[in-house]
Amino acid sequence: MTAVFTLGSLPLGPVFEPLLVLLITVAGCLLLHELLIRRVPLLRLLFGLKPLTGKCSPAADSLAQGT
Repeated sequence: MTAVFTLGSLPLGPVFEPLLVLLITVAGCLLLHELLIRRVPLLRLLFGLKPLTGKCSPAADSLAQGT
């Protein structure tokens, strides 16, 4: 069952319900992008992201060295 479908049975009103639908949609898209699309190489390609390289950023290198 989706969260938006569940909202239909709650008495939320004409302002609060669309705001919740928007919030749930944005949160779901962000989670999908961060947790799945950015980490699966084929999905990265299909969504137009650059392939992952084995190199770390300079900030990650300095953190790893403890400086």
